[in-house]
Amino acid sequence: MKWKEIQNKLIEYYSNETHIEIYKSRVGINESSNWDKNHMPWINEYNKFSSIFHNYKMDDITFKNFTLGQNVCLTAFGIKGKKEGNISVTDYLTIQKSLLFNTVTFYISRRIIFLYESGEVKMPSIIICSPFDNYNKYYKKSWAILKSIYPDLFYLSFAQLERENNIIKDELGNLPNYYTLIFGGGGNIFNRHVHQIIGDRHFKLR
Repeated sequence: MKWKEIQNKLIEYYSNETHIEIYKSRVGINESSNWDKNHMPWINEYNKFSSIFHNYKMDDITFKNFTLGQNVCLTAFGIKGKKEGNISVTDYLTIQKSLLFNTVTFYISRRIIFLYESGEVKMPSIIICSPFDNYNKYYKKSWAILKSIYPDLFYLSFAQLERENNIIKDELGNLPNYYTLIFGGGGNIFNRHVHQIIGDRHFKLR
C-alpha cells in the first residue's frame, strides 16, 4: 500500500470516527451484552488473532494474546526470559496488527531488573526495532503465519511509524505520529521519556 493511500484512508477513518467504533467494540469482547452487528467485524478479527497466538509456542518462547486498552490494534507478546546472577532479562517479542489496515509491525521490548536482597532496580525499557540472533527466525515464522491468513498483509517500519502526524487534528496531543494513528494512541512507543529505541528503524519484512 502506498504511503499516500495510507494517509487518505486515515483521513477517512478519523473523519467518520471509525477509531471510536473500534474502541466500543472492545467492550463487546468482554461483555457480550454490548455486542452488536456493527462491531462484530472487529470482534471477529480479535477472535481470529487470538486463536493464532494465544498460548502459541514457537521454539523456546510462548505467545500471549493481550489486546486490552484504547487502541486500534491487536497485540501478541512472545515472552522469553533469563537470569544470570543478580540480573533478570525478559524480552517481549511484540506483534501488533492494525484494525484499520492489514498491516503489522514487530519489535522487542526488553526489561532488565537488577535483583538485590533489599529489593530490585528496574532499568528503563528498551525497544529493539529489528531482529537479532534467534529473533530472526521468530520474525520470519511469525510473518509466515500471518501472511498465510492475511495474504495482503504489509509491514510498516519504525522509520515510517515515527513520522509526525501531519494529517489529523490532535488537540489533546494523543496522536503525535503515525504509530499512534495506525496502531493506537493508548501506548506511544516513541515516547522518549519511557523507552529507548535501538536497532534498524528502516527494517521491513516482505
